[in-house]
Amino acid sequence: VAGQTVNFGDNDINVTVHYSANTQTATITYIDDTTKTNLDSKDTSGKFGQTITFATAPADEIASYKKQGYVLVSSTFDNNKYQADNSNNIFYVHLKHDTKKVSRTDDVNMTVHYVMDDDSAAPSDNKQTVNFTENGIQDLVTKHIDWTPAVSQTFKNVVTPKMTGYTPDQDNVAGQTVNFGDNDINVTVHYSANTQTATITY
Repeated sequence: VAGQTVNFGDNDINVTVHYSANTQTATITYIDDTTKTNLDSKDTSGKFGQTITFATAPADEIASYKKQGYVLVSSTFDNNKYQADNSNNIFYVHLKHDTKKVSRTDDVNMTVHYVMDDDSAAPSDNKQTVNFTENGIQDLVTKHIDWTPAVSQTFKNVVTPKMTGYTPDQDNVAGQTVNFGDNDINVTVHYSANTQTATITY
C-alpha cells in the first residue's frame, strides 16, 4: 500500500487489503505392491485450506479395487486439507493381491483286460485306482493358481490268472508310476489255447 502525503486537517486514510486463498494441486496414486506397478493416478485442485476432494472418492476407488481381488495395505489420504506446499498434497494408496487356498483332485486308473482268443469266458478285469490331491494358492486379481505338485504314485504289479489249457502273452503286468493328470492305463492280456494231442486206440 503506497504511502500518501497529507496535510493538517486531512481525513484519515483507510485502505483494505483482501487475501484470496491460493489455488493448490493434489495427487493420489494407487500402487500395486504385488507387481510393484502404479495402478492409477488422479489429480485435483482447490483452494488452500479446503478439504481435498477427487472426482472419485478414494474410499470408493479402494472399494472398487477390493472387488477386483485387492487388499488395502495402507493409505496416506485421510480427508486432508490443501497445504500451501503442493508437495504436501501428494498421497499414496498401497494395495496388494488377495489370495486364497484351493485344491483339486484327480483319479488315475490302471485296468488289465483279459481276452480269450477263442472268445471263451475270460477272467474279470483287474482295476486299480490311485487318488491325487493337489493344493494351490490362487491370486484373486489375476486368477492364476500356483499348484504344489502331488507326489507320484505307483500301481501294484498284476499277476496274470492261470487258465487251464491256455497260455497268456504276459505272465505279469508291471505296475506303472503315474502323476496327477496322467491318462488312465489300459493293458490287454491275450490267452491262446494250448496245442494238445489226442490218441484213440482200437
